[in-house]
Amino acid sequence: MFPHFPRPVLKCIFDSPGPNCDKTSASQQSPSDQANYFCVPDAVTIDDTHPASSTPNKDFIIAPYRFGMSVSYPGVVEFVSPAFSLHAQDNSSGAHLWIGDEHDLGGIFATAHDSMNSDNTIDRSQSFVSFTSETFTGSSHGDMLFAVRDSQDNFRFQFGPLNSAEAPGVYQQFTKARIDSSGKGFFDGGTQTGGADFAESVSITGRKNNYEPGDVLVIDTNSDRQFTVTQTPYSTLVAGIY
Repeated sequence: MFPHFPRPVLKCIFDSPGPNCDKTSASQQSPSDQANYFCVPDAVTIDDTHPASSTPNKDFIIAPYRFGMSVSYPGVVEFVSPAFSLHAQDNSSGAHLWIGDEHDLGGIFATAHDSMNSDNTIDRSQSFVSFTSETFTGSSHGDMLFAVRDSQDNFRFQFGPLNSAEAPGVYQQFTKARIDSSGKGFFDGGTQTGGADFAESVSITGRKNNYEPGDVLVIDTNSDRQFTVTQTPYSTLVAGIY
């Protein structure tokens, strides 16, 4: 079962109307805009310790914005009905989103993990997005079904620029692989029936831009399937050259 946390006795407070603090942009909010979050008019504040007027750090907030609605809570947020459950959680291993089944045992698990370079850009060699069929305890939840209903439809795998690879009218131009309704597959780069090189199944410690050709790599004894640069001469853990 997904970990459920004790729910304190809560009280609901409607903030009194004030100046419109909605300064959100079409993309992301700045830290200063996040600070102004707490004075959005008509926000519903749930606080188990203090009234809304005495603290800027409320436990749970539902607030309208110009572009939608925000739900803020420092932990797991659950939406539950008799048929399904939705759990959002942020922890050290990345952002987690679970869609549970009618028995609240799990189902679809989506997660994203970002690894940042020193210049604050995303290190794509270490970052990933995962979409998995999984129970809340981490075991398999069963098959994943990808379904279309019409014989003219395909499963398409796109690579292309933002607003083009997924844009109506032009998205088909960016298809790199597809499977039609008969089960036939079409792959622009051909198919590979053998296994991948072993080096592709391991990762490196830290950021990729910290390595350069010629570095001697050793097995990282603190991690599974991971290499790092050797720190000692004549190491018996040498795995290869970067």
